[in-house]
Amino acid sequence: MKEVKIKKSSGSLLLKISILCMAGFFAFLITTQQFQIAEKKNHLGKIREDMQTQLVKNEELQHSLDNEQDMKEYAERTARNDYNYAKPDERVYINIGGVE
Repeated sequence: MKEVKIKKSSGSLLLKISILCMAGFFAFLITTQQFQIAEKKNHLGKIREDMQTQLVKNEELQHSLDNEQDMKEYAERTARNDYNYAKPDERVYINIGGVE
């Protein structure tokens, strides 16, 4: 009886190429996700800074609301600066020279 020798292939070329493509694809996914994570961390840092700024403003407003006299001054200052209101019989002078 003859022995049949079977050649063992070290792997097909198509399998090697597909494994290499998959490895490249996963490397690409990982790098893009790392960039997205870095962007989101920067955005989170900006949001936290904005939140801290808003908390300080809220504390100032709460402090001014706690004191009734401060509340009256705040309302008057807001009316004058934001809405250009004036008291009755008050003369408002406007500098048309452009220099303040």
